[in-house]
Amino acid sequence: MKQLCSFYIADELFALDLEHVLRVVPATSFTSVPLASEVVAGLFNWRNQIVLMLNIHSALGLPNPNDSADNLLLLIESPRGLLGIIVDAVDDVVNVSEHSAQTLAALPSLVACAYPVNQRFLMLLDYQQLVQLVE
Repeated sequence: MKQLCSFYIADELFALDLEHVLRVVPATSFTSVPLASEVVAGLFNWRNQIVLMLNIHSALGLPNPNDSADNLLLLIESPRGLLGIIVDAVDDVVNVSEHSAQTLAALPSLVACAYPVNQRFLMLLDYQQLVQLVE
């Protein structure tokens, strides 16, 4: 069994392997980064650590999030330091069988595979691809 942290981005259900998720925090004020790629939303100070905020909506082919106080950041560690993935809502920790993973032809490159969960697909983000967005 594999444990995944599930969350919503633009009404679609995604997940990251729970071992990569450090914490979920509110996406409060942040500083924009001039000339950064479109995936970099800005910099965020969390407990005196600088977090690079990523907006992966467009990389997934989804509409950009509304600037909302309800947005959350999934904090993950990377070789370059802390990254914060902007999500609309966090769902739950889900246990899935690795044997139930399915590869679907129309998945964005950031998605490693999909798991059938509760009458829909839970799309597992590829951690390595995610980290490479900022390298």
